[in-house]
Amino acid sequence: MRSLALALALLSAGAAQAAPGLQLYPVKGVFFPSEEGPSRIDADFRSMIEAGEQPYFATKFREKFPEAAKTIAEGTQRRTFAVSLQIARASRYTVAKTNGTVDMYLPVTASVYFTNVMTGEVLYAATRTTIKMVNVMPENAKAGGDKTKSLFADTFHGVVDDLIGDAKERFKPQTVSAKVEKEWKGVAILGGGTNDGLRRDDTLTDEKGNELKVLHAGPDYAVASPTLGTFSKGTVFAKASNGTLAEIQKPRMLPLIEQAPAGFPEESLVQLFGDALGAAAPVSLVPVNRTYAEVVKALSTQIDLSKEKLTQRELPAFFVRLRVPDPITYERATKVDYMTGRITDALAYAEVVDRSGRVLYAAQGRDHIEDEVVNGQALNLEARQEIAIKNALLALAKRFGAEFKLKTAQFELAEAGALPSVKDENGLLAAGAMVHAFKKIGKVGNAKDVLVPTWELSVAVPGEEKTELSPTFPLINDAPELAKGDVLIVEGASGVDARRRRFGTCGPAEKLGTVEVPGYTELAFNLFAQGYKVPFYAGGLAATVRALVHGGTGFKEDIKFAEPKVDYCIQPVYRISTGEPKCSGKTCSETATVKLSYRVRPPGGGGEVKASVGMESKMTASALPTAASAESKAIALQADLVDEILKVAPAAAAGLAEKKL
Repeated sequence: MRSLALALALLSAGAAQAAPGLQLYPVKGVFFPSEEGPSRIDADFRSMIEAGEQPYFATKFREKFPEAAKTIAEGTQRRTFAVSLQIARASRYTVAKTNGTVDMYLPVTASVYFTNVMTGEVLYAATRTTIKMVNVMPENAKAGGDKTKSLFADTFHGVVDDLIGDAKERFKPQTVSAKVEKEWKGVAILGGGTNDGLRRDDTLTDEKGNELKVLHAGPDYAVASPTLGTFSKGTVFAKASNGTLAEIQKPRMLPLIEQAPAGFPEESLVQLFGDALGAAAPVSLVPVNRTYAEVVKALSTQIDLSKEKLTQRELPAFFVRLRVPDPITYERATKVDYMTGRITDALAYAEVVDRSGRVLYAAQGRDHIEDEVVNGQALNLEARQEIAIKNALLALAKRFGAEFKLKTAQFELAEAGALPSVKDENGLLAAGAMVHAFKKIGKVGNAKDVLVPTWELSVAVPGEEKTELSPTFPLINDAPELAKGDVLIVEGASGVDARRRRFGTCGPAEKLGTVEVPGYTELAFNLFAQGYKVPFYAGGLAATVRALVHGGTGFKEDIKFAEPKVDYCIQPVYRISTGEPKCSGKTCSETATVKLSYRVRPPGGGGEVKASVGMESKMTASALPTAASAESKAIALQADLVDEILKVAPAAAAGLAEKKL
């Protein structure tokens, strides 16, 4: 019988609160994430909240979750999840009608988080957007009007009610408990592992409030270090999780929004992408509560947290870097004079990277929507753009789920001593990369081959016959010396070029033609990683992650990022030249010659070009009226250029495999 018992029966929220260690406490109030650019929160919305709507969320939550804790008190704070509401967007826009009235739209995007205040762990998170519309006279749609505030209140109530209703249906906590089987050099060996729902960096507590942090988890065991209090053999430690066992077992990845459409909340993109991935996804996205620090501050008025040790969360080993540019919209002629076709194109693309910035997977999603515009009247543009964005994310997620697989490689130390070494035939270990060494301690309980993490090492001298490593610091307090036969585990291993060349980025793409493609640099690197299966390292990861964790999200801020030295860097080059338009009747189509290239240069981008490869294609853009403005023609051309680039660039990158470096 396993020593780790998993409550497979999905519990209702009320039953979960009755179970040992889990309470929910709704935090009164509304939280807003910090904003660096123009505010996404309308002044009338803030005024409406301050005028008496602060208690609405907590009141409605208690109606749906009657067993919610009345307060957070001494002795229960480490077993209590604070439930908080964040508003990421509350905006207002109008669409003029031919009858002199206006349609007023008020989209509100809100998120709910179930957060362990002591650890920063988010057990459940969800984001919803509600858009309500009312047709009014122009004077009633002005800022500061009673109609605007009233509609904001209705929208606020609607999105809160939806979030709480979703939580009631989707919050299905499970209790995962593990018994300490053995103590080894100050760490606990637990009798259950990844097959049972334990993962690295999990925080486990016992009934007395002692805490363990999981350092490593194998299929049927886990190794954990005490972070608060003590432990002894036979003691049971537990954690709360949400979702099925299959979902709990998936590797965790932190979503990083590198680019979002103007006015579009990052939380919405994460939610849409996560929903599109669905239950069959190969990974689990780590929820991030950007208002965690404000929640802690609010709770400090009820309980003294100054003497408490707030355990900051460890970052996962992998990240999903997501970019969604502004959708492209333009109109083109139809065969009917009073009708035009409005085109909306959206693009979403992403890379999976490890802590070194190495791209493990890259893909894109695209969507194309055509709407009829009759006598100048059409469906709301902002709403259609949101649908296009959602569909592009769905297309990206489908590729992600079908194509991405995370692999793990193991090495045994061939030599120990001052410079331990391994044989790395496939060139997986890049210079400067950080790896962990594990000691085999044999059978413990039902686990036959337990590995305990002992040292972090950096790759000093890569080589085909021998790769030398340098110990940097111990992973446990009483770490034994490294010895021959100790194991190195490399997560995220994938097929690489046998020539051991490592590639980075040279800098911005070079434009040679007359037409500029906004955002081409980032897209070109994404397509390079897709087309050429070599070790490719995308820059800027450290800055992006630090910008997030410095925002008071509960993650550790002293994060080490090792960006390995590269052998070469990649410089994208593009030349797009327009030709004579092709005209027929009242419409014309722009023509263009597209040439996309990748240059290989020494690190830093200077010096001679070591290799270059490119592909050329000719394209004809969508037909527009002959009287269309130059701006409309340029926008239509941009949309079609993106489609052409998605086809040509990966093939150009793949051509580098034939070049000698």
